Amino acid sequence: YLPLKSTMAFKLLPWFLLAAAAAAAKQQKWPEIWHVLAPLAAPTSWTDPAEALDKQGIRALWRMRDKSSWGQTAQWRQARPGDEGRTTAALLNGQQAWVVGEFKAKKRGCYKIEVDGPGTVVQAFLGERMLSPGWPTPLNLTKGVSMVYIRLRGQMYAQFMFRASPCFRKVKILDDSEDSLLPEVANGTVGDVVHVRVYNGDAAWVRGLVLRLPSELNEHVEEAESPLQLPPLALAPGQATPLSLRIKLRSDATSLPCPLELALQLEAKEGLEVPLQVKRRLKCKQAPESFLMTYLDEDSSPQTAGLRAPTRPCPAPGCPVILSMHGMDVPASRQAYAYNPKADAWILAPHGRSAFAGLNWQNQGHRSAWSALAALENYSRQYGGGYYPADVSRVVFTGHSNGGFGALLLATERPDLALGVAPLAGMIRLQRPSEGERAGDRAWDLLKEILDASLAPYDLALVAGNV
Repeated sequence: YLPLKSTMAFKLLPWFLLAAAAAAAKQQKWPEIWHVLAPLAAPTSWTDPAEALDKQGIRALWRMRDKSSWGQTAQWRQARPGDEGRTTAALLNGQQAWVVGEFKAKKRGCYKIEVDGPGTVVQAFLGERMLSPGWPTPLNLTKGVSMVYIRLRGQMYAQFMFRASPCFRKVKILDDSEDSLLPEVANGTVGDVVHVRVYNGDAAWVRGLVLRLPSELNEHVEEAESPLQLPPLALAPGQATPLSLRIKLRSDATSLPCPLELALQLEAKEGLEVPLQVKRRLKCKQAPESFLMTYLDEDSSPQTAGLRAPTRPCPAPGCPVILSMHGMDVPASRQAYAYNPKADAWILAPHGRSAFAGLNWQNQGHRSAWSALAALENYSRQYGGGYYPADVSRVVFTGHSNGGFGALLLATERPDLALGVAPLAGMIRLQRPSEGERAGDRAWDLLKEILDASLAPYDLALVAGNV
């Protein structure tokens, strides 16, 4: 054991680690000190800017900060960043503040700018550029000082983070996560979309991005020819997106290794000097286990659905489908797993897409369910040598809680497909904005009536007679 401070320990450190540490120490990662103007009263309405400063206003006050204040209580004070660039502004609930700092770039180049503070950061600017709280923004900066302006709102405690670092890798493939689900190999079939999430960490556009499956690196899998194959994509600075590819098992593939490893390659016409390679592993499932199918939705985004196949071959024209919609906090994989396999029916559990927690069946959610049903029709004709086709014109719509609403929504939209409808503990319609507290403001009440009308397609009491 050698103490870190001993001369011997330092001699054992590789010289390149010392050089990297010295370079990191020279480059400032956040302002040395923040100047805080607080507390500011929160605006009382959307149209009352007098109680809250905008970016131009805080710039003007900053230039004359030695002899300025705002209102009767707001004053300038200082706050110092702590570990990882996190700073506490000491605001009470509802109070607001502007913080101003100087970031010094040691040299010209691309910097990854991060600013975050869930529920705390309202706006953030580096010079003239607006930053995206919670997501890194790559910017080309000149050598010297750039002003940082961050607007805060007190919520429990007002802590925020600002950090800048060089853009070491311009384009990178992000690691897998729960929202990067891959298809699973089941009964000699894989269906049928794989994707990687790509992030452009440069300050310039990347164009002509495509995902490839090099044949020389993949013994058991090949690209599937499809008219729905995606065209090359372009990525703006700081943008991330999934990049998809349709695959199929080679017809001459015999014994499959499990898990099945894919070697993928990311290529671009502009902005990527050397192709990036990444490996993904597909799990294997055996009947009658539930498994995952992936497909491209109407907006070309990769989506996933849980499946259970029939336990015996389907007669012509195919086996009916039990379309099961999950409730809140239930992933599609668990929804399909909860069912026992059926002898003569497919179980399909799509993932409900929406801006609210990604689990609703309105808008994108119910469109994605229809896309999953169409994808199952194609997938089932490949599964098990084609002996298990799904008849998507005969559907039992079911689901629990929010999924019960989704089941009734789909059934009333396409009653011609319904063999049966079994919504469990589901609502009949969404809550209308006008059912909340009346504001007493005529303009606001009229706006609520317009919002009510926009929800009319999801008032299933109006169309329940369809089924």
